[in-house]
Amino acid sequence: MCWRWLIAVALSTFVCLPQEFTNLRGTRDGALFFLTAAQPMDLGLITIPRIFVLDNSGVRPFPGTEQAEDFDLSDDGGVLVLYRAGESIVLNASGAEYMRLEGRAQISPNGRFLALQSASSVSLVDVLSKQTLRTAEAMNLLPGKAISSTGAIAAVDANRQIQIIRPDSISPSGLPAIIGNQPNAILHIDSSGRSLAAYMNSAIHIKVLTAPTTLQVPTSSVRAILRFDNRSLQLLTSAGIQSLPLDGGPSEMVIAQSGLTQAALAGPERYFYIVSGILVSRYARSVPIEVIRNLSFFASAGETLPGTVFEWRIPQQSNWLTVTATPPYPTSLNGYRVLLNGRPAPIVALTTLPGSRFQIFSHAIRFLVPWSLPLTGDITTVSLALNTPVGVVFSTTPVRLYVRKTNPRFERATHTSAITTQFRARAYHQEGTELSPASPAVVNELIAVRMRGLGPLTSLPPDDRPPSTSIPIASKLECTISDGIDARPLTLESAALSITQSDIYDITFRIPAMNPRGELHLSCELAGFGDSAAIPVRSQP
Repeated sequence: MCWRWLIAVALSTFVCLPQEFTNLRGTRDGALFFLTAAQPMDLGLITIPRIFVLDNSGVRPFPGTEQAEDFDLSDDGGVLVLYRAGESIVLNASGAEYMRLEGRAQISPNGRFLALQSASSVSLVDVLSKQTLRTAEAMNLLPGKAISSTGAIAAVDANRQIQIIRPDSISPSGLPAIIGNQPNAILHIDSSGRSLAAYMNSAIHIKVLTAPTTLQVPTSSVRAILRFDNRSLQLLTSAGIQSLPLDGGPSEMVIAQSGLTQAALAGPERYFYIVSGILVSRYARSVPIEVIRNLSFFASAGETLPGTVFEWRIPQQSNWLTVTATPPYPTSLNGYRVLLNGRPAPIVALTTLPGSRFQIFSHAIRFLVPWSLPLTGDITTVSLALNTPVGVVFSTTPVRLYVRKTNPRFERATHTSAITTQFRARAYHQEGTELSPASPAVVNELIAVRMRGLGPLTSLPPDDRPPSTSIPIASKLECTISDGIDARPLTLESAALSITQSDIYDITFRIPAMNPRGELHLSCELAGFGDSAAIPVRSQP
């Protein structure tokens, strides 16, 4: 019996949870973090507010979060910022304290940067080095603020004008096109760190940070922006959870449920929300988009690029055999075929998935997205079909895959620091050993950094295996490198698809003479999208 507790429903699984939720935050692997308020119990006792985690292992309190007043969380759940008694306390995934700051802080999606508000100033703080990179005075963060994985902060100044603070600029840059007179604004920076969504004066304003124009979409009663990518906005409104396409298509009420006070997106299409004081977990579609999962790099829900490995989860099959293929990969494996708009894809493996209370399918087919797949624009919508040994299987709801031309991302290394992991780009010395804090690069050394999603190439690679020779990319990749104070353009020696894997690119360059203090920060951009990461570089004497 859940005495004085409430019930959360997660795919027919019932879990006892504390009541009075005051903050919800989801992670990209499907976990939910939530804060409970102090409540009197029947015996006259008062429950202490703290942060709890709901994941596949059940519900557990997050250590060190007693008396929490608010919190923020990185996308992977590896960095948690606890606000308590005027201080922001940074905790790692195990609950160990990393640092304390005076004021209220927000963490970037990748856990690398903090936006710290103290009095009337806003500061950008590097989590790894614990150094303040930029400070802007007379800024008002009530309540809207946003910080991207590239370190750009969106905030509202004393004149109600939205300002952008960047780590590589001396002073804030204003966005006069979206000035508003209302006291509060809801702000969100997209996953690429290049565009800003702001809800002000009963309209959503979409602003590319480097462009002068603004897209304005009238809407009303927006309470939060749950997700913002290049395809759509996910909004919490008074009528429920709404999807607003950015290509001019009709908006969709993903979850039509009035009276929602809070909501969170955990995983690609799994929603948590509160209705009548009860926490509900729900996949909005009859065939959740989580049945298709990108195994190659972190992308938006259901998105991929040519050459990447994708996983399609399917219902249990009576004649299933687990098998892994080798290059060149076949287009039929034990009678199973995956069709993308009718085009067969190379099959990498048939696998059985580990058990999970939140998992609805037990088998998965892993396949390569063909390089030869025709792409009609920046994003091409592809319908998936499945041939089985006993016939063709189509889902009740069509399974859609969104194939992008480009989406630059650094492949992340998993060096462990005091705060979290996966902060650095995966990079290699010329002889092939991997860079690490114990084996950093040196000034003037030629290194190779691994990336994904650099788009079309000067010639077409094979669909069913890694290329036998590296193939240069067709567009110019713009990169800058910074030591946290000085930033300069970086001259690349090459940028090409590698022979190591069908979707891995290598960019090579020489380490410039700067003041690394243990690492340099690399940022690369292609076709308006980009990524940033650190690389270990030996400190100058």
